[in-house]
Amino acid sequence: MPDLANLDIQPAQPFIFRVIFSTKGGRTFNEVAEDVRKVLAAEKSAGVGFELEPFSSEAPLPEYRVPPYLSLAALASDQSCHGLPKTLMSVVHDLARVFVEEKLGRSVTFYVSREDGAAPDEFLERVRTALLSIGYAGLPFEVRAIDPNNPLHVDMRRAGFAVPSRNSRIVDYTEADEIKYAQRISRLVEGHRDHVAVVDGQAVSKIYLTPSAGKLDVGAVLPLYDRIYVELPLHIKDSNYFETAFGLEQETFVELCRAGCVVPVFKHNLGHYPEVVWRRWLEDLSLPLVSPRDTDFLAMRHLWENSPFIRLFRNDSEQLRALDNAMSEILAAGGPEFRKNRWLYNVLGWIRHGAEEFEGIAFHQGTMALGSLSAGGVSAHLLSAETPQLFKDKAIADTIAIDGFVASQNIAVAHAFGASLFDGTVLNSSVLAAMAPMFQEAVEVHGRLETRRITEIVKALEIHYSPRIPIKEYLEVIADHKTERFRALVHEMLNGTNVNSADHELRDRVTKLNREVSKLQKKDLRISTVDVLGDATSAAGAITGGGAYGMVLLAKLLGGVLAGKLATRGVDSILDGPAGSTIDSIRGALNGVSPHAIRLFRLRSRLKG
Repeated sequence: MPDLANLDIQPAQPFIFRVIFSTKGGRTFNEVAEDVRKVLAAEKSAGVGFELEPFSSEAPLPEYRVPPYLSLAALASDQSCHGLPKTLMSVVHDLARVFVEEKLGRSVTFYVSREDGAAPDEFLERVRTALLSIGYAGLPFEVRAIDPNNPLHVDMRRAGFAVPSRNSRIVDYTEADEIKYAQRISRLVEGHRDHVAVVDGQAVSKIYLTPSAGKLDVGAVLPLYDRIYVELPLHIKDSNYFETAFGLEQETFVELCRAGCVVPVFKHNLGHYPEVVWRRWLEDLSLPLVSPRDTDFLAMRHLWENSPFIRLFRNDSEQLRALDNAMSEILAAGGPEFRKNRWLYNVLGWIRHGAEEFEGIAFHQGTMALGSLSAGGVSAHLLSAETPQLFKDKAIADTIAIDGFVASQNIAVAHAFGASLFDGTVLNSSVLAAMAPMFQEAVEVHGRLETRRITEIVKALEIHYSPRIPIKEYLEVIADHKTERFRALVHEMLNGTNVNSADHELRDRVTKLNREVSKLQKKDLRISTVDVLGDATSAAGAITGGGAYGMVLLAKLLGGVLAGKLATRGVDSILDGPAGSTIDSIRGALNGVSPHAIRLFRLRSRLKG
């Protein structure tokens, strides 16, 4: 309704909502109110009544409309007695236990407590406020403290979902994270683009790593990318978290984070992670992190900017009505025709859901919504519809269908971070590879098999991080040699390998390259000035009989300015600078090896030096 303004909807009493609005375009309140009643009647909200009131700028908003994330939680919330406890947990951040008792058709009682078992009056009032704020207008309800003498009240197995730790540090951090997120989402839909400091404006090569069933080898990725976003796994609970998850001592992982080359991504509430993980990051402000709501905001910003249908249908009621009509036609066909087009019906439903309830999706689903609403969403729905016909085994069909949505989500997350992707959660790599082209801007996408091969190549080339090398020294050497050069080397190794014989082909290529490096080592090619100039001048001298002519030859090959710098500056800075690749090619030709062998020899020499 384009002539509505200042719209607000609040629960007035059980089963009654108060609809408050002003008008624009010259129409009176009563004229617009008649249209509002027609719209509400068309929604067929059985058993729910509405009271219409004019908006007044002098009337203060009720206290329960603050903090701002409560208004987001009210959108698209599950109002059932089974769904409300989970919603309450997400808005009352120190709520640890909840039990719902319903007297069928008469009333509902919510029994609640904090993690320590207490439920002071202030706490109970915040729970009541949250219930009103999320728009609960069902049966009359009460909020009471859990009765410790009633075993049903403390049996959290009935919650049906994991409850995070309610440590006071986590509660305070979560509260601030939620407030900032709600403000960012509100500004996003108004046309403002908030930035996330550790992600935006980073002119470096980036990779996003998802958790995997086994160990995620961060040390193998360090030589290849300047910044590594590591999604922290939830399934590891032991005290050796970092060793089990990443093959690194905790202090090594911390130092990598402090150096800025590794950034942990807390995709879920910090209370779901072991204390050894969350406490270190909350207490040490020098360590970067991507918070749960930072991740969700990046995801929703990606959707808002890259799924234009959300804005189109949100702002054009005629288009939204046409979408409804298309869904009605598919549904009315019934029988085999509907089953044939059910996937399309689901896609259109998600599009409408995304347009009408974007803010609610942002609060309740966040990153999870990318599976259906990102550029890969349509393909994921189509794949899900086709798998039962393609695979007789239901378990296989269901697994591949799930893989489609997970692949769509993870690739979109990588796009949101402006990063490449090493994925360890999609079981079928071919699904991941098929989903990648659905996105407009291509990023590197590597599945479980490709990630394993890249890790093995890095280890075989002896440039993997080793605990015997101080972190600072290792990072300095890698930075000097430029990560893009080693990515090019790895890609060249992988290029054209046959799927069935890839391991054999890679072994041959790695063996050949290592043999070339050994050849250089036997020649005792050093890192000093003679390392480059000696080879060039000796080659020139062999032709001209004069070593001095070597600098003339080098000047012609590299340009006079660069040759002059070689004569006056430290050679290492030139070799590892922008012209390093050109020098690698020259030196490779002089020594009868590939340019990659020259670069690899220099890196190994410095790491071992």
